[in-house]
Amino acid sequence: MKKTYPSQKTFTSTYLFSHWFSCLLLAAGISVSVPTYAQDARAQNYLEQAEFEMAKSEQSVDALNRFIETYPASRWRANAEYERDRLAYTQAAQQGTSAAVQAFIDAHPDSAWLPNAHFMLNRLKKDETARRGSASSSVASDESTNNTPKEKPSRYKKPESNRDQDRVTRALSIYGDRRAEKQRLKDEKRKEQQEEAKKRDACGRLKDSIRRLGERVVWYNLDDQGNRQYVSDDTVSQTRERLTRQYQKECG
Repeated sequence: MKKTYPSQKTFTSTYLFSHWFSCLLLAAGISVSVPTYAQDARAQNYLEQAEFEMAKSEQSVDALNRFIETYPASRWRANAEYERDRLAYTQAAQQGTSAAVQAFIDAHPDSAWLPNAHFMLNRLKKDETARRGSASSSVASDESTNNTPKEKPSRYKKPESNRDQDRVTRALSIYGDRRAEKQRLKDEKRKEQQEEAKKRDACGRLKDSIRRLGERVVWYNLDDQGNRQYVSDDTVSQTRERLTRQYQKECG
């Protein structure tokens, strides 16, 4: 008959119950023999896996170290070491100091997380060096500022060199050109508005003349003696047509 093994869940429950029941009987002074699966390789593997999962769930470096020390030959040792190193590296990275990362490297020289640790160590050292340099520069700048006599406030800052003077000159020139261009555009716009107003008035007068010439009235002109010189209908019609063409050309 083929030998069968209990499942991991069944074994774990049975093992824990047997262990608890054995302890209870021993405490009562009763000697009892509890069945064990210590000689069974698969049962032992189930036990070690259960212990590893329990240590892993605690998210503790110490718990994983205890598992490694308790089961040095376990097939789950590599997983435990990986999880332990991951937790240790994460804790060192969260501290954010080169000393913490260096301590991780010293404690775990064979860790799979060693490349990450070396990369972070170099970056942290550069950042710390930069911060120290910035702090030193700030202190020196403060001391220099305190020892320098204060100048009398001036409305205009004096250029420090010919280059600064040239920059100021160019800036003033550009400002002047822009101001002149703005004024020119303003004048042109005002002139256009005046011309448009003059054109509207002329077109209005021209249109009124065309309207009046179309009315049925008698037109006449006064000579030098003040006598009336009547204008014929043909002349009035020709004048009206000429003014109409002029209006269409000039006023649209």
